[in-house]
Amino acid sequence: MSHLQIMIGPCAIYARAPATTVSVLLFGIYGRIHNFGWAIEYVQGRDVSDSWGYTIGLTGGFGHTELALAGMDARTTAVFLNSIGRAISHGDLPVPGQLFRRNGNEYLLMEVHPSHYERGTFGMWDFYYDHLGVVKEHRVLEVVPEGRSTAFGAERAPEDQG
Repeated sequence: MSHLQIMIGPCAIYARAPATTVSVLLFGIYGRIHNFGWAIEYVQGRDVSDSWGYTIGLTGGFGHTELALAGMDARTTAVFLNSIGRAISHGDLPVPGQLFRRNGNEYLLMEVHPSHYERGTFGMWDFYYDHLGVVKEHRVLEVVPEGRSTAFGAERAPEDQG
């Protein structure tokens, strides 16, 4: 079985391989959510510019939108998403359009275009909640670091931008 789990901070980033079983994958995500409040799914593209990561668990555990970040490596994605996830877990609830400051970094939080939900951009989120038998409304905020542009604000996805 080839399943790579990269531990960074309180959460894990999962790099899935075709041989990964459904139960192993779901158990890993459930374990991270149970222990830390959320997990991060990292989708590796052809290169970093068309890769992205997103949280699973903020909706179920904190009643907050999930977070997504595109165009950064796995470690940086984890640092950014975990930083905001910790703020959410402590009651700091960011909203769309907000300039969010955390750990010396500034992030603009943007609504994700609805087409990304339909096309499966956040597919593991759907997969996880479907297997739990829980219906959750898609709500994702894109984390846009200072000096970068949005990847999910329009219909095009990171993998389309090459």
